[in-house]
Amino acid sequence: MSDIRFVGEDIHIEGNVQKVTCFDIELDNAGRRKNNSGKRRAFVHDFQDGLTLNWANDYPGGVTINGKVGLGELVGTNLYVRHHDLHLDHAARRSASGGYRRALVHDLQDGLTLNWARDYPGGVTINGEVKMPHGAALNGLSGTALKCTHHTLHLDHAARRKTPPTLTAVASTANAAMSRAPTVGAASSTAVVAGPAAEIGAIANLRPTQRRALMHDTSDGLTLNVGGDYPGGVTIRGTVKLPETLLVKNQDLLQLITDLQAKVTALEARVAALESAP
Repeated sequence: MSDIRFVGEDIHIEGNVQKVTCFDIELDNAGRRKNNSGKRRAFVHDFQDGLTLNWANDYPGGVTINGKVGLGELVGTNLYVRHHDLHLDHAARRSASGGYRRALVHDLQDGLTLNWARDYPGGVTINGEVKMPHGAALNGLSGTALKCTHHTLHLDHAARRKTPPTLTAVASTANAAMSRAPTVGAASSTAVVAGPAAEIGAIANLRPTQRRALMHDTSDGLTLNVGGDYPGGVTIRGTVKLPETLLVKNQDLLQLITDLQAKVTALEARVAALESAP
């Protein structure tokens, strides 16, 4: 049997179901307000036939839910989380019982870190296409194949760039070059630069602005050190295997070496024949 009892300052409602046909329930205690403006609508049967808590953000302090929360589905356009760590931790998927499982962390450098402190022993797997419009920093990259759909790979570490020449050094180089250039006629103000022209022309290229290590070029080839971007050139350590053709200035260098070896062999045979002649 249902009943309403007044016990001191409390109201006790007893029964199995309490049905309220109003669309708003307001919980509004004057002593707990931060201000005197607006309503305090705790529960609203809204216009989408849904139940909305803290309608129109009536409660400046927001909504706090203590204890475990079970959510069947979470929908919307934005999810705003004021915590710095997001843990995804399912007991049945753990390979070890200890430690945390911090999936996303708003880190101390104001960055977003996945798998903080390598909490997930299985690492991070990203399926599908990965787009990085503003670049990426990777401490380690493993796997069997890396597919990159960009045409150019830049390897550019500021500390390993050669120090650019100062404006004074550039001006000094230019003045020295011009001082060695002959002039045509005493009345002529036009300098005709011969030998120093290369020095002056090279000033603009003293420090390339890019460091293009690899490029899938317009000839559908692979080019290293595109445009001579790296002033220190390219160094290859260890054994270099060239199973096919090596072209240097459009000449097959491997074929030239083979031809040269054949000529050396023939010359050695000729010398041996001459030495054995009476």
